Amino acid sequence: MHAEKMVLHTDAEGRLIEHPRLLPNARLEAIYLIEMSEPATEQAETPPSTAEVARRLQLSEGELLSQWAHERLGDR
Repeated sequence: MHAEKMVLHTDAEGRLIEHPRLLPNARLEAIYLIEMSEPATEQAETPPSTAEVARRLQLSEGELLSQWAHERLGDR
């Protein structure tokens, strides 16, 4: 058994554009690394910093973090 790299390209409907040439009577095992051609827009947006959230809410960062801690942790 030996390893060989093969790059497969598909069209917009997921069909192979070019079919690879294979050895006759061969048994193949494959592990696929799927590269996305378009970046996911949901993951591209980073959450705002605490300073940005505080500015939007017209609070200081300390007040914002204190309020968050009180809501999350309560009166422990």
